[in-house]
Amino acid sequence: MPLFAHRRFVPLASLQDFIINEGLWGWNVRYYLAAIHYSQQDTLSLRVAYENLLPRFPVILEVYRGVHEMLNRHCS
Repeated sequence: MPLFAHRRFVPLASLQDFIINEGLWGWNVRYYLAAIHYSQQDTLSLRVAYENLLPRFPVILEVYRGVHEMLNRHCS
């Protein structure tokens, strides 16, 4: 079973927000991180982070806080 990493770059200038969203997986609610950004066609697009892992909520919350802290430092 090969392991690989797939990365998609979202330029900071096109990033609108970074959110925690919830989705249904069978009878369970799963939380996931998503970046809302402008695509090349100038439409809003949603990119799911850690799409294949779908970590549990405490991990997602830690990453979310770190990203928002970095965004706040960059914007001020």
